[in-house]
Amino acid sequence: MNQRYRIGIDSMDEQHSRIFEIAQRARAENLTNVEIQILIVELLEYAKSHLDAEEKFLEDEGLGDFLHDHIGLHAQFRARAMDIYQQFRDAETQEVRNKILCDTAEFCEKWLLNHIDIEDRKYADLIKVRRS
Repeated sequence: MNQRYRIGIDSMDEQHSRIFEIAQRARAENLTNVEIQILIVELLEYAKSHLDAEEKFLEDEGLGDFLHDHIGLHAQFRARAMDIYQQFRDAETQEVRNKILCDTAEFCEKWLLNHIDIEDRKYADLIKVRRS
């Protein structure tokens, strides 16, 4: 994972690296329908496992006030991931499926830029201050 997106909390950085992997794989060309579906399912699994873990982590760190707003952002991620999956299921042509895959990559990249680099860095900074 690019060092720019590391927030300095190893457990979260390891989990965040997963979305980099998903975005890179989504940019691959000539994926089969099965490969596209697997990729989208992985995104949904990422949404569930990582976001649940991050929310528990924030709660365990005593950041309940911060967590309240952060959960709303996570809900947006979950909703978009489910929307992507539903679009894929409803797609009737390979061209539409390929577009959905490109949208998945774009979604992952925007998530990295806007959420991890900005929002997650906020809680990382709070935790670093508390631990020092």
